[in-house]
Amino acid sequence: EYHREAFSRAMEKTIATLSAKGIQIFILGEVPGFDFNPPRALGVAALTRTSLNHLVSTVEVCKERDRNQRELFERLKGFNVKIIDPIPYFANAGGVIRPADERGALWADTHHLSSYGSLRLKPAFEAAFGGN
Repeated sequence: EYHREAFSRAMEKTIATLSAKGIQIFILGEVPGFDFNPPRALGVAALTRTSLNHLVSTVEVCKERDRNQRELFERLKGFNVKIIDPIPYFANAGGVIRPADERGALWADTHHLSSYGSLRLKPAFEAAFGGN
């Protein structure tokens, strides 16, 4: 608890200093993770020809896992900060997050996106930075 609070205060101080200098700050939230290794689980499912239906996470699970981060982001709303939340770019309408789609694996390991999966965030960055 102490370290989290110290980190939050240091982050707020850093952001306040940068904002006072007119610097626009962008923070990318934690990419959804899984309790299993997606590439390994996808490979095993392919080898054993089993369903992928059990290889999922949910928005609720991800938000609870990242609760401390989200609390910090709430504290930063008063500053000149743009938070990019990656979760909506991976969840379907029912709030389910899958490690792959019909074109390939979205994760390279338990917590990191594959090159293909990182393309899911392209619209988030275009919106944040005003790109095409």
